[in-house]
Order: sequence, then C-alpha cells, then structure tokens
Amino acid sequence: MKYSERYAERFINDDFLLHPKIDRYMLVEINNACNHTCIFCANRKMTRKKGFIDENFLKRILQEAYDLGVRCVGFYSTGEPFLNKNLSLYISYAKEIGYEYVYLNTNGKLATVENIQKCVEAGLDSLKYSINAAVSSTYKFIHGKDDFDEVINNLKQVHEYRVVNNKPLKLYTSTILTKYTINDEEKLRDLLQEYVDEMMFYKVRNASGLITEVMEELQIDEPDTKKEFRCKLPFNTIHITWEGYLTACCGDFNNYVAIEDLNKMSLAEAWNSERYVNFRKRLLSKDLANIMCYNCFNNSDKKFEPINSDLATIIEWDTFYNKCVE
Repeated sequence: MKYSERYAERFINDDFLLHPKIDRYMLVEINNACNHTCIFCANRKMTRKKGFIDENFLKRILQEAYDLGVRCVGFYSTGEPFLNKNLSLYISYAKEIGYEYVYLNTNGKLATVENIQKCVEAGLDSLKYSINAAVSSTYKFIHGKDDFDEVINNLKQVHEYRVVNNKPLKLYTSTILTKYTINDEEKLRDLLQEYVDEMMFYKVRNASGLITEVMEELQIDEPDTKKEFRCKLPFNTIHITWEGYLTACCGDFNNYVAIEDLNKMSLAEAWNSERYVNFRKRLLSKDLANIMCYNCFNNSDKKFEPINSDLATIIEWDTFYNKCVE
C-alpha cells in the first residue's frame, strides 16, 4: 500500500461517535526533543520538559493498544525519534506483540544506514524523511541546521542498503512547501525520486495554531475562512506523549489537549473517559472557543485553555507569539 493510501485510510470513516471504536493507528512520542528547529514547527517554542518515554510504560501501552485492535504504530510525534537510543528496541517490542506495521518520521540527520539497519533488523516497515528544501542554503533557513548534504547522502545510502540486501523497507519523503520553496517540488523529484517509493508535498499550514507569528512570511495561499471545521484525529487515532498521557493531537507541544494520564488508568478507560467524551462533543458542535483547536483551524493567536490543566505546561502568552525565527 502506498503511503498516501495508508494515510487516507485513517480518514475514510465519517461516522463520528462520542465513544468511537479504537482504530488501527497509534502514534507514540518516545521523546519530544529535536535536533532541528524548523521554521514551520512549534517544537522550537515548546516549554514542556524534554524527556524520554518510560520503557515499562511503553511495553504496557503497546500491549493494551494491540488488545484493543491497534495494528500500526509510529514512534514519533513532536520530536526526532533517532535521539532515543532505545528506538530499535522499541520497534522489536511492537513486532514481538504482533504489530503489522511500524513506521517512523525523521529529519534524517541521524537516519544513517547504520542506525536504519538496526531498526530494519528489529522489524521497521517504513521510514519517511522530512526534507523541506531542495538546496542547502534554503534548507538551512527552513530547518535551522546546515544538514542538507548529509541528509541526502543518508537517504541514498539507506536506499542502497535495502536494494543490496533485498529488504522490504518502504522509503518516503515529505516536504512542507512555503513561499521560499514553492518551486522546489520538481527539483526534489529530480534529486530523490529514484531512491524512494513515494514523495509527498504539502502546503504549509499553521498546525495546532502555534506558529501564527511566522505564517504571513511562510504561507502560499490566504487561509480559507469559509471552510467547515473538521478534525478526525480525536475520533480515530491514539496519540501517546512521552510522559504517558493520552492526547487528542500529534501536534500538542505543551499538552494543551492532553486528556488523561495513562499512568493512572487504562487506555480503554481514557479513550472513553467523561473528559474525552465532552471534548468530542465540543468538536462535533464546533464549540472551539478557548481551546487549541480554534487557533489551528482559524490561523489565530488567541489565548486558549488546557483541556486537563493537571497535564499541560502553561504557556507564557506575553512572549509565545513574539519569538523571532533566528
């Protein structure tokens, strides 16, 4: 199955429920640190404590999710997964339980052929490189690091490794297009298409409503203020933070839509908790006032409140939307 088909599969069912059946997909944030500072990503603004997921907790939640029907797991979210030295071990845990598909998203700096080999031997099924410019100078501006040549070389070596060793690893790239890179799609296809199975290109958007201050500089099109609000993630995908929280969004950098603490309850209890049901009710009725979802949808910089204040790292609003891009 192509990456785009697998991604679309998560968004086919329009039967929104307050107690939706847990779907096949789960993202686990094994760490929230990142070695890049991409201009379109709020990781560089995150004030939440940097940390790594507890190994025993991960084992438990992988088993609980599998027992509930989850079959595909990605070990990434707000950080760079290859910063976690236990990455290949965690992949092997998932495969031992019976997960059908384990996947990663990386900026590629640490996705060397040596590191990928360990992951493939552990059972990794696919790897997606996030490459957001076609030349090194623009790449440095977008990513905040001058790693373009190294990342491209890593990708090419991993492709060679899978061909020579007849490995079934799927390789993908994704690119966020901005005003600075709007013409980079053809250049990147010429550079990388022969080494990967599929390439995805997306126009930049103010994901989670957390980078409003740079959107005027980055966005290609004016935001569509007439579109109808729809977000299916709280209804069909499990997102786990490194602290052990169930959150409604993979772009929840300060845990403002973290719902429940899974260190205190089971995944099934958290997925069907009163707090999560009430949150879904708000989304279904389009009552977005004072929650992060409003800013995500409206490209706004309004203050918003956490769903569970016990889990969130409180944002300093006076400076949050004023941080300049270096």
